[in-house]
Amino acid sequence: MQILTKENASSNFNKALQKIVGNERGKVPRLLSQLIEKIFAYRGDAKGVTHASLEGSKIQENEAEFILSCSATIITYLISVAAENEENIPF
Repeated sequence: MQILTKENASSNFNKALQKIVGNERGKVPRLLSQLIEKIFAYRGDAKGVTHASLEGSKIQENEAEFILSCSATIITYLISVAAENEENIPF
């Protein structure tokens, strides 16, 4: 995210994401950005997805796998958005 926005996304992911929202090429459509925000919020909030819990996991294994899969897909998508902003794409 920091490569796309030049903003430290670790301190405020949603603020950084809003810098790349738009309908033009190299931007993230608003509805997709809202989906990304929700997945990021769940990933960071649900005990057992990315933060351990002393009481054990609060979510089911299939939920954790789903969020992990979504997170990987979001990363791949954001890399492709960043590539669209590159001036010298070789293809």
